[in-house]
Amino acid sequence: MIPESDLNGAERKVLAAFRADGVGVVDVSDAEIGCDFLRGLFLGQYDEKADYRGTCIANAIISDALDMRFCETKFPVRFLNCHFEKAIRFQQLTCPELNFAGCILKNGLNALYAKVAGTVFLNGGFSVAGSTNLHGAEVGGQLNCTGGSFQNEGKVTLNAQGVKVTENVFLRGQFNGEVSLAGAEVGGQLDCTGGSFQNKEGYALNAQNIKVADVFLRCEFTAVGEVWLAGAEIRGQLDCTGGSFQNENGDALHAQGIKVTEGVFLRNGFKAEGSTSLSGAEIGGQLACMFGSFRNKEGVALNARNVEVGNEVLVRNLSVTGRMSFANATIGGNLELSDCELTFLLLAGVNVSGEFRDDANVYKDHKGNDIVLNIDGFRYHRLGDVKERVKDRLEWVGLMSDGDDFYPQPYEQLMQVYRASGHTNWARDAGFALEDRRRKAMKSRWWKAWYWLLRHTIGYGYKPFRVVTRWFLPAIVGGSMFLGVPCTTWENPLAVFAGVANPEKECWSQVSMLPSDAEVLLSENWRSDRDIPPGHPRFIPFFYAVEVALPVLPLDQTEAWHPENTLVKFIQDIFTIIGALVLTILASYGVGVLGPRWKDE
Repeated sequence: MIPESDLNGAERKVLAAFRADGVGVVDVSDAEIGCDFLRGLFLGQYDEKADYRGTCIANAIISDALDMRFCETKFPVRFLNCHFEKAIRFQQLTCPELNFAGCILKNGLNALYAKVAGTVFLNGGFSVAGSTNLHGAEVGGQLNCTGGSFQNEGKVTLNAQGVKVTENVFLRGQFNGEVSLAGAEVGGQLDCTGGSFQNKEGYALNAQNIKVADVFLRCEFTAVGEVWLAGAEIRGQLDCTGGSFQNENGDALHAQGIKVTEGVFLRNGFKAEGSTSLSGAEIGGQLACMFGSFRNKEGVALNARNVEVGNEVLVRNLSVTGRMSFANATIGGNLELSDCELTFLLLAGVNVSGEFRDDANVYKDHKGNDIVLNIDGFRYHRLGDVKERVKDRLEWVGLMSDGDDFYPQPYEQLMQVYRASGHTNWARDAGFALEDRRRKAMKSRWWKAWYWLLRHTIGYGYKPFRVVTRWFLPAIVGGSMFLGVPCTTWENPLAVFAGVANPEKECWSQVSMLPSDAEVLLSENWRSDRDIPPGHPRFIPFFYAVEVALPVLPLDQTEAWHPENTLVKFIQDIFTIIGALVLTILASYGVGVLGPRWKDE
């Protein structure tokens, strides 16, 4: 302690202000004040009975190192617009308040494990060269660095690792060097709104494992270097609206394993150069990625693998260069994917409890080419625009199956959702597309041939009556035309339909079919005019072809008539084979051997 008689004029002025009542600021007009005097002043050595006063020393020059390590001050330590030429050593200092608003510190500030009952002010034009060390400090009020400038390029410029702050932390200033809040416990917000963080080769902001109410990295927030939030516990929201994150060679925003009670917002001008990682995050509210850009050309631009979101996920109006992954994510609400420019999208294993909404444009790049898509294991309960997007959906589920790759689950999921929404026919279309893709992926020619047969007969079991319309009826009609119509005494309407009847003649004959009855065959009427006696069944080509193909239908044709030549006999055998095949396939389908069964529909 310096005797009062040895104090200079500025020091006497400060001491008088501390002893007086109601003096808020004492301006010494750029005069120099000694560190020994300041130490004695704040420790109450000049007036042991003095009450708490908020006097602030303004515009002083402190040339020596201010050392109050392991001290407990009687008064708040307040400076305004002062110049400190040498280091400030406040390790384990205990004081009511610490205020360096507008001050210039040329050799840093060390307040390691300091205990401040009130607020720490490093704001209002505060400027420091070198490291500011608040490691392990306990702050009963705020830590306010709004408007401050912290310069320690390539090194740690603000070390608040493990700090405990009862209220808010404001880092709304300029930081050149690493800012560390790793393991910090903040009762209020971490607000970096408009802040500038520069540390290109390392962490720009390290808030790993921080515990805090809200985190705001928004409104022209800029970080060059990595922003590290891994393991953070955020009781409110993480809001990066309008923030700019740049770290081209690594993670721009690393929030792996964070726990956020409310929402995460990467929107409205959000920009990331480098990877943005939310892998393994637990988000109680909404995840909104809208009207922003993610760029990591050689890697993952947005990594949301294994993320758990309690509410909806909105991915709108994004420009994404690089991969975007939501693999194995769990989404408690809806998933919306619209108006985005993508190149690679991974939705494998995603489980959406609500509705999946998208538009077809997101699956094309700016050149109109299909993006790389993986939706294997993607599950959702409902689809948006379900009626207008059937064709798009079939193309969508087929995007990831290319060449020898084959993934049935996306088709099966689409079928399930269509069935649940009452659109059975669309579900059948999806099933047909599934088996079509399965056939294309097959290696064996025999299996491909078998599936080709199933495709063109019963539509893999999803269109079972295709065999009738595409095979059976055309074969019967065509066979009827080939077999022709022998002489009759009446005009055959089927012959007219087939274009072989001649209305101008009583009959038209073609030597193709003969009566099976020997008496008819040897009769004079048949031998001369091919006339059939009244008691013999007349030949009807269509019925004959049907009975040959389906012997179970007795139409009195095959017993009464038989082929006249080998060619017609061959055609008859073809009908028999087709009929047997059709019956076998339909019977097999009916008992569930071929294709799926739709008994519940």
